[in-house]
Amino acid sequence: MNKRGKYTILNLEEKMKVLSRIEAGQSHKNIMDEFGISKSTFYDIKKNKKLILDFVLKQDIPFFGAEKRKRTTGAKYGDVDNEIYMWYQQKCSAGVPVRSVELQAAAERFAVFWANKLQS
Repeated sequence: MNKRGKYTILNLEEKMKVLSRIEAGQSHKNIMDEFGISKSTFYDIKKNKKLILDFVLKQDIPFFGAEKRKRTTGAKYGDVDNEIYMWYQQKCSAGVPVRSVELQAAAERFAVFWANKLQS
């Protein structure tokens, strides 16, 4: 029976630390031992350096929440997500409380709008 080794998933903050240690010239073996990652995980992080850095820097507050987040994929429907966020910010800045029901209704309206726009 083939046993699978230890499977370690690093969050974005840890991936950033791995990348900084690579930049500092630390040996690959030391980095892999320190973070408890396999060779393939190490080289995946190294290969995806640009994607990881771009994702972290594009956040509203870079590094905020990086200790929890593990993946760099965004929302499936980014346009709808952006529209809802802008709508929410407008309501909050106007001092209007937004309930979850209203937020859900706005999301549905924006989704229908974008679906119609894409079909055109």
